[in-house]
Amino acid sequence: LAKLGKWGMNASASYLFSSMNREEFALGATLNSNATFYYQIHRNVFDYFPNTGIYFEGAQRNTYEGKTLTSTGGMITYAHAGMDIYFKKIAWSAGFQLPIIQVLNENQPVLNYRLITSLSFAF
Repeated sequence: LAKLGKWGMNASASYLFSSMNREEFALGATLNSNATFYYQIHRNVFDYFPNTGIYFEGAQRNTYEGKTLTSTGGMITYAHAGMDIYFKKIAWSAGFQLPIIQVLNENQPVLNYRLITSLSFAF
């Protein structure tokens, strides 16, 4: 997180790996990262944060009984545009993400846009 005046930037990354379960299935390791830029607008009792950025998701192939499942895994990069609205201890967020790069393995459906919303309460 970095902020200069009313402008700011958020960046995050996470890596997940899993072990094999008792049915001998293991999800492929995944990497998710993003960087978004925002501008803060204060109006009356509300704070608005329009934002834009890039989201990346990548996954290795899953395995089952020691064999690689070839129609799993891949990577996708999304262009993101959204808005966060804060009122006292309540936050509402909405974001629209459009795929700009997709590299999916074998027979996986092509992904379209996605809309993400959230409602948060601080206590």
